[in-house]
Amino acid sequence: MSITVPLGIVTKIAVPRYLGEELAGRFFFAENFPTLLLMFLSLGIGVYIQKTLPARREHAIDVLSPVLKLEVVVAAVLIAALVGYMKATGYDLDLICLTGFMACVQAMWVVQNDIIQKVFFAVGLTREVAIVNVVSKVVLASGVLLSLLSGTGVYGLATCFFCAQLMAMSMLLSTARKQHMLGGPFKFPVIRSVLLTGLPFFFGGALVSANSSIDAAFISKLAGFSELGFSGAAQRLTGVFLLLAPVINNAFIPALSKAYYLNRADYEALLAGAFRLLLIVLLPLSTFLVCFARELIAIAFGSSFAPAASALAIGGAMVYATYVAMFLTSVLVITTNGHRLGAVLAVSVGLNALLDYIMVPLGRASLGPGGGAAGSATASLMVDLLSCVALAATARIAPLWSKATYTTVMCFLPALGLTYLHRPVGALGLQYRIVFFVFGIPAYLLIFKLVSFTEISWGARQVQKLFARRRPLF
Repeated sequence: MSITVPLGIVTKIAVPRYLGEELAGRFFFAENFPTLLLMFLSLGIGVYIQKTLPARREHAIDVLSPVLKLEVVVAAVLIAALVGYMKATGYDLDLICLTGFMACVQAMWVVQNDIIQKVFFAVGLTREVAIVNVVSKVVLASGVLLSLLSGTGVYGLATCFFCAQLMAMSMLLSTARKQHMLGGPFKFPVIRSVLLTGLPFFFGGALVSANSSIDAAFISKLAGFSELGFSGAAQRLTGVFLLLAPVINNAFIPALSKAYYLNRADYEALLAGAFRLLLIVLLPLSTFLVCFARELIAIAFGSSFAPAASALAIGGAMVYATYVAMFLTSVLVITTNGHRLGAVLAVSVGLNALLDYIMVPLGRASLGPGGGAAGSATASLMVDLLSCVALAATARIAPLWSKATYTTVMCFLPALGLTYLHRPVGALGLQYRIVFFVFGIPAYLLIFKLVSFTEISWGARQVQKLFARRRPLF
């Protein structure tokens, strides 16, 4: 992770900085719009893997090979439907070709992350996944930088993404073959069992994935590709602050799933402790994004993307809500059959589309350049907050909420308040915001008893031990 994270950040930042807002907007559209159909590709199979394989590792050989054959067919049909839809609705040929090419990239990414890597994590092949991630990130970052510096344009960038995903896919399949996971017969009873278990969760996950496509479609149609460029830049920086998501999905869910089926007392203790830790970490993370949005945009993308600062500041509160929703969704994946989760997410997607339709033109008219991106970010924040409330009610985890409601609300208030006041906060001098963040956030945690001096001392000792173990480079 220490290698892949910086490379991922470089890739996210370099694309909009060198392309400019108009071309970046077109590239973001090609990157996000395919999700509208490719959200159907995973079929909920990843959920079946997470729920079943940690306790039945020998079952991997029965699942992986037939599932991959099914995915190839589904991907081909969906990409053809995507290109046909864009042609029928009047998109220009250049954008259709770029979007179709990026759809192939995204299809490979979905199969790798939702199926192959989850199988590997479930059976303990974490080192192999780490190697593949490092190699693919190095190839991608190197290719992107060379493409941008040589001026190959959006198709050069798309080729870099395609080559990186193709290399990662080849390495994962080679490892699976060595582990004798491939070559299994296509058994309809196995596929039927996989789909029946995963489909309720699939609809929920597909609906969540559709949000990015909905945002891209509404912003491009109602405010133009430059506004989509501002929105995409803000989303890329916000994505940097969502780096804990793989930890939750690939480490936290399997551990919780195993505890849930083996010992409910251990499960509840792990659930409560992990949730409290997540909330405390999110407080400084979300407030940092709001306090320094203007500087982050300027450093990452340059002055031409300054209008994206409002959307990024709103993203601070959205980061908090997204993590909480992700946590609660994980609980529902483990403990329910997925029907209620699907209902909650279906409502959230419809609401997101409605609010985008209202907020994008309203933000554009009120704030000028960057207003459409800020309006879309506001719509997403409102939907995320309502989803958190609905998911908490649906999860019915009284042992968790009876202890964590206070912590949840108090850790979110600073980010929410600063987001509401992000324009006057951004107008303050940088030195005042630094002082507030460095001293105000720890004081807030202590005053409202969200953490204790003992916990802070323990954390400081762990950090000291971590640095003490580091060997000198020379």
